[in-house]
Amino acid sequence: MVKLKIKDDEGQTTTVSLTRDEYTVGRKEGNTIRLTAENVSRTHARLLKKGTEVHIEDLSKYGTRVNGERIKTSRRLTDGDVIMIGDYALSLEGSEPVKDESAPAAEAPVEAPSDGEHKVDKEPKPREVTGAGMPSPLEKAAKAQIAAAKAAVSDKTGVGAPAMADDVKEEKQASRGKGRKRIEAAHPMLVAVTSQLAGTTYPITTETMILGRTGENDLQVEHHSISRNHAKIVMKEGRVTMVDLASKNGIRVNGEFWEESILKSGDIIELGKVQFRFVEKDEDFIFRPDDWAGGAAGADAADKAPEKKGSKAWILIVLVLLVGGLVAVLVLANKEPEVNNVNVTNPPVATAPPVAETKPPETMAPPETTPPAPDTPSNAEMINGALDKAKAAIAAEKWDDADKQIEAVLALDKENPQGKRLREKIVSERKASAAYQAAQAAQAKSDLPAAWASLEGVKDLPADSVYAARIKELRDVVGPAIANAKVDEAKSALGRKRYNDAISLADEALEIAPGNQEAEDVKARAKRLKDAARPETTREATTKPPATKPPVTSAPPDSGKSGKDLYMEARALHNSDQQGALKLYQQAASKGYTSAYKQIGSVQLALGNTGEAVKAYKRYLSLNPAARDADAIKDTITRLGGTP
Repeated sequence: MVKLKIKDDEGQTTTVSLTRDEYTVGRKEGNTIRLTAENVSRTHARLLKKGTEVHIEDLSKYGTRVNGERIKTSRRLTDGDVIMIGDYALSLEGSEPVKDESAPAAEAPVEAPSDGEHKVDKEPKPREVTGAGMPSPLEKAAKAQIAAAKAAVSDKTGVGAPAMADDVKEEKQASRGKGRKRIEAAHPMLVAVTSQLAGTTYPITTETMILGRTGENDLQVEHHSISRNHAKIVMKEGRVTMVDLASKNGIRVNGEFWEESILKSGDIIELGKVQFRFVEKDEDFIFRPDDWAGGAAGADAADKAPEKKGSKAWILIVLVLLVGGLVAVLVLANKEPEVNNVNVTNPPVATAPPVAETKPPETMAPPETTPPAPDTPSNAEMINGALDKAKAAIAAEKWDDADKQIEAVLALDKENPQGKRLREKIVSERKASAAYQAAQAAQAKSDLPAAWASLEGVKDLPADSVYAARIKELRDVVGPAIANAKVDEAKSALGRKRYNDAISLADEALEIAPGNQEAEDVKARAKRLKDAARPETTREATTKPPATKPPVTSAPPDSGKSGKDLYMEARALHNSDQQGALKLYQQAASKGYTSAYKQIGSVQLALGNTGEAVKAYKRYLSLNPAARDADAIKDTITRLGGTP
């Protein structure tokens, strides 16, 4: 009778007798065989039985693999084939293995009725199978005891290993990616070293790849502990970086959690319950399953423990008998030589111990001198590794991550000069980051004085600061806009004969924007009028008209208007008077209203000034990099022959 063995990722196995011609396998209720893990599709696969032949068809979006290969059409199965459906490993048993098993009475209940449903749950009792006619726990325990006892005897004696032991070896070999494997890496790659995926390679062939559980990812790792989209892998300038995509179980590199990590040859990456070894390009790596037995212990031990749980008594009995027999043989075999040695060569043996005593010190000496040697390199390696990670975190503007790494460095060496410098840099960069964000927020609200105040607090940033260029660019926009507003106020004060106020406002403008010619002109005029007003107070009426004429120009009416007001006026003239609108847009931009640059580009394009249009659009993008229409503006610049 053909049977189907279903093994979950925790090593618990359920056997289903295939008595019907067709079975459906999936997560939803109504399937003949129900597997409840999340990475199993609602209706995942179909099994078709024709006599002793069994065929499988894939019906899922996650995919079905036979012996590691994803199937696309109907596939005939044979004994020993390993079918992967989500986290479950399925395999067939023909009629012969059933005959070899003892306890035939326990086989009858395994047969399922034609309308039965078999369910393999990922709940606390994963070995339970729902549906009439499935084996009871008592029957399973009886069969497990007999099989485990046979396996224990064959393991110790090396003779007469039963079929079940062969099956276990084959399953373990299958879970190890077909044993020892030489991997010559034409590209950087990840090699799975644990779980049922052990030995599987994942080449990194493009600059950016997404790794996850489902088929839409560039690298698909079908394991329940892997998130749908788990990590992003970036390959740039010969370096490979892995970035966590807010996954459920995160990323561990060499045992430590990271949001982002640069990978090096030999790094062990843990994604959920699956471990990978990073192999660099052109590296010759030999994968040996036994080398990773410790890392895979969680899977292998879990695979074996539940199956042997019910057979401890049988195993203990067999082991006791074996050990007792071996001890008896050794005693009988060695007893006579020991008597002869004692009786015949007793005096010489008394002189031999000193030689034996001198050897242990020779063997003990190396261990005393060797332990200190690894300590110093290991500390140095840990410090260098933490410094590298701190630098990477600083470059990515992840200040919390950088702080943690520097704390680790200074915990190992509190006087480490590079660690101290980086700690000071992190403090400075945090301050710059906060100031830059505050200035951007104030600028967006047209509160230029508040934006300028934030920028003034970080005006002395070192040139190697992450924010130096960005803060300078923002100062170059906000500063002149505030200076122009101060000049307008100075002109207004001049018109009201408040010469001291005019001079003071002009000085403020020059402090923000040294060399502002208009501010210097207003200041000079205010000084002249102030000096002229002192000696001839009675002539002020006759001398004042010329001085009051400049304020009558168009500047004073505009001086009280905000950048937004000027922008709205320009919008009203945009189609009817493009030249007039352009002037108003330029005034609005000079007052810090950055959206005006986009309209300047639009008007310049309408007037046929393509170069000026591109320049205005690029200015708009530099000041509003996160604008909703940023992509559209970039397309326009490209279409006009520019480079965004």
